[in-house]
Amino acid sequence: MSSTPRRRWLGLLLQLLGSGLAIGLLLQHADLQQLRDALAIVDPFWLVLVIPIKALGVTLHELRLYQVLRAWGKPSLTRVLGIGYTSGLTNTVLPLRGGDVLAVALLRAECKVSTVAAMTAVGVASVLEALVFGVVLLLLLLFQGATWASGVAELELSTLLRDVGLVIAVATMGILAFVVVLRQIHHRATRDDIPEQGLLQRLADAGRGLGLRAMAINTLLAVVQVGFFLGSMLVMFRAMGLDVVPALLAACVLQAAGSLAATVLPQTMGAGQAASSVLVMATFGIGTATALALAALMWASHQVVTVLLGGVPLWRRLGKLAQLRRDQGSVHTG
Repeated sequence: MSSTPRRRWLGLLLQLLGSGLAIGLLLQHADLQQLRDALAIVDPFWLVLVIPIKALGVTLHELRLYQVLRAWGKPSLTRVLGIGYTSGLTNTVLPLRGGDVLAVALLRAECKVSTVAAMTAVGVASVLEALVFGVVLLLLLLFQGATWASGVAELELSTLLRDVGLVIAVATMGILAFVVVLRQIHHRATRDDIPEQGLLQRLADAGRGLGLRAMAINTLLAVVQVGFFLGSMLVMFRAMGLDVVPALLAACVLQAAGSLAATVLPQTMGAGQAASSVLVMATFGIGTATALALAALMWASHQVVTVLLGGVPLWRRLGKLAQLRRDQGSVHTG
């Protein structure tokens, strides 16, 4: 066995061990009867409603991917959607957003776009979503933070607001500066006829997808997408009969923490969602058993959505695994 497959198996083993340890520690401190009771009172109507809301949010993410790619031509919408769904399903297994790397390889192989174009589209689809989500969280902290922190020292809340605001401000300025620089490079490269394989031309190629109008449209779509994701969380709260005040802030913090944890512990294994749910919900006075029940339902709904949307597209691409691995291996050299 070569070193690359060996590293993949070792990574998977470490994920399994880490996830198993995290879930075991959480269950050790939970009352299993209370966990069963929390699951028994779930309203199935609201639980089922979570599925289409989540699916709409995921589909909006792939539509945003398609919207960025239009700067390099007119790729097939159905093909881009299939690639996005495949990437999303793969991200539930691979840590560190491994599905995004697969998406770049698939876009190159199937849509015949350059590596720069594929990476720009995937990056914009992810970065803008995170930025919008951060802004929403900051606004909720500003306007509802006092309610949330009724039992928290004022100094701790102000420190949290300062840190979150600073991170978002720096990220926003950095993204804006990056867009401006790439647009200028694009115009210069077009005027000066820079060779296609030069570094300047590669940066100029990335700038094509960062036009002001295209980014504005993508940002608006990202706002709607974040709304769907937060809406699915609120519906999940309703399904469990949770009275969390303010519920929107709880959903926002829980979604952010879960996304961060899932980067290290993939969502298929559920440990990241379980740990983040217990930590966040404890802040709102929700016990470990109920928080674990909520995490279990979030995990199940996520798996259903990703399999429903990505199962067929992934199945159709299984015969191309050898080529996709070559694409992934050359993703930084194409």
